[in-house]
Amino acid sequence: MRYDSERINNLDILEIASKLGLEVFDKIKSIRCVKHTPDIHPSMQLVKGRNRLKCFPCGANLSVIDLVMLVNQIEFQDACLWVYNQYNWSTPNNYKKILVPTNKVLTKQIIKKENAFKPNSEIYQWIIDNTTLSTDASNFLFEERKFSEEIVKKQNIRSIKNYNELREIALKKWSSSILELCGILSIGMGGAWYTESLLFPYYNSEGDIIQIQARGLNTVIKNKRFAFLKGIETSIYNIQLLKTLTPRDKLYIFEGVTDCLAALSLGLNAIAIPGAGAYKDEYVEILKDYNLCMIPDNDNAGNSLYKRIEDSFKSLCKCVYPITLKSEYKDFCEFYVDYKNGKIN
Repeated sequence: MRYDSERINNLDILEIASKLGLEVFDKIKSIRCVKHTPDIHPSMQLVKGRNRLKCFPCGANLSVIDLVMLVNQIEFQDACLWVYNQYNWSTPNNYKKILVPTNKVLTKQIIKKENAFKPNSEIYQWIIDNTTLSTDASNFLFEERKFSEEIVKKQNIRSIKNYNELREIALKKWSSSILELCGILSIGMGGAWYTESLLFPYYNSEGDIIQIQARGLNTVIKNKRFAFLKGIETSIYNIQLLKTLTPRDKLYIFEGVTDCLAALSLGLNAIAIPGAGAYKDEYVEILKDYNLCMIPDNDNAGNSLYKRIEDSFKSLCKCVYPITLKSEYKDFCEFYVDYKNGKIN
């Protein structure tokens, strides 16, 4: 018994793209090209009357199996098995042990590639040193959000208008393989990188940049607004603040960078965890010496993050005190803007 490649290639290729973690643009039946990067405008389109994706700029023309092989960087048989596992189809007996059926099937090649990603502080620092704040970025930070100019400068926040231009300059200094391994050129970078974006550098306690988060200024879809460098672990935003604190100092925890900036602009000691999924239990050891307060967002995600943090500190019999916002505010930043506009006494 062999894999039924015809059956596989007859599957909805855009559905397969979604299962691979690619962003699918339903209205124009396309994805960003997986053959050439970056692809700001999704140029890999569904071929009319055929279940294939074609990129007209680079000429790539892919079937379902081609797409799986290319994105996952695996061979034909492993690509077939990946599809069989996605749909819980019975596999040929002699191929059952090629991959372990899981929700996300990873071959040794993929695992090796994912583990190869690592921060490159030199390149990240170069990005910050060679970017500034655009007019739109300044308007967002200072006019719309009312953040302190001193805080924005201290946090080394920058912006980019055109990722392609930054990429081309970077490629003159470093090879594409070096840039890819630190998450700069990787397939699947979030959409925030491909529009005019703010850049928030994340530092370690020694002051080295270990991650950069992009925040699209023109992205209207909430869950597409922020994007980290591909494959690089997240960390606590503004962790370098802890070196200036003493034990038992009050420390405020927020869910996102902009809430943290609002708190810092008010003179509060603040850090941010970028979402419940980004919280690590090891943070207990880092934060245990401080009097902790959290102002969670007024949504399920905010409550989920607070619950995770609260549970992790229970083992130390230590409380993390929640401060609840009024229901009309979705997050602390909204409250802060009203305060700066004189709407709150």
